[in-house]
Amino acid sequence: MNTLPSLTGTRVLVTGANGFLGRALVARGTALGADVRGLDIHADPARNVVAGDLNEHAGRARSLIHI
Repeated sequence: MNTLPSLTGTRVLVTGANGFLGRALVARGTALGADVRGLDIHADPARNVVAGDLNEHAGRARSLIHI
């Protein structure tokens, strides 16, 4: 049986968090215990999504993977 790993204690930033895939990634990461934040052109405080440009925040990231 496949068991999904726990992401407890993991911090995740989802870009495009208000889009179809972004919303799914935020929901799944949260369900797995991650501390999930989203970034999009429109804020959604109820889902921890802030409005902004990725270029404003990339300098603070340890690593960045954009797909």
